[in-house]
Amino acid sequence: MKAIRERILPTDDQSFFVQHFKMPAFDMPRHFHPEYELTYIIQGEGIRYVGDHKTTFKAGDLVLLGPDLSHYWETDLQWVEDTGLFSESIVIQFKPQVCPQGGLKEFSAIQNMLRMADAGIHFPEGAQFLQAIHELLAANGFEKLMQLYKLLNKLSAVEERTLLSFSEESQMQLHQNHEVFSQILEEIFVNFNQQITLQSICEKMEMSPPAFCRFFKKRTKRTFSEYLNQIRIKHASTLLTETDEAISQIAYGCGYNSLSYFHEQFVRRKQMSPTEYRKRNWV
Repeated sequence: MKAIRERILPTDDQSFFVQHFKMPAFDMPRHFHPEYELTYIIQGEGIRYVGDHKTTFKAGDLVLLGPDLSHYWETDLQWVEDTGLFSESIVIQFKPQVCPQGGLKEFSAIQNMLRMADAGIHFPEGAQFLQAIHELLAANGFEKLMQLYKLLNKLSAVEERTLLSFSEESQMQLHQNHEVFSQILEEIFVNFNQQITLQSICEKMEMSPPAFCRFFKKRTKRTFSEYLNQIRIKHASTLLTETDEAISQIAYGCGYNSLSYFHEQFVRRKQMSPTEYRKRNWV
């Protein structure tokens, strides 16, 4: 599904957009916009799409999205039929200019979080922020802006959060201001389908393996092996749903030289076998 560009128009008396939605089912198609977006699901179940990431959502789901990152929530119509309930959310959208860019130390944690939001961030304990979100929704004028800052500050202190999209576009955007790491990402995305090793990439980057591993994990919160497998399984998932290539051919084409290891990594990340994934998601 091709994403459409959404135009967001705040009212004359505020610099950002906050709205409470309640409808039979979330019906906005895949879209993107230049604003950041924080979405909290009050009620509803279905599938959430962020960039190349796809997973289920339910009440309490809280996600922060960076500018121009495609997304949409697809309500499970069976859930609607079974419960008779409406889908309900609170959406906050704001331009990058809303948060000071001048290097204010008080905003450094928020700015770091916003940079990570280029890949999409999921907060597992979203329900604990519902009161702060309601306070923001109810506030007016300058107090509304202060409530936004307070909410973002609380979110920036959360250690348990998950990056969602591992597309090349989102990852390059996420690390665009770090030249060395951008070069590492380019090396990974160009060569992930080959026998890329830690030693080979260290030699190209002229870094020792211990130094590289520390540097890499600090930036991604993952080991090099975990990250590489994430990229390979993402690509394999696309091939499984969009082509009729044999699973063994897909595995070898994504850089795996062991079919059993490919199965192990796929099940670990998708909680199902490649065969089952293809059956459930065939386009």
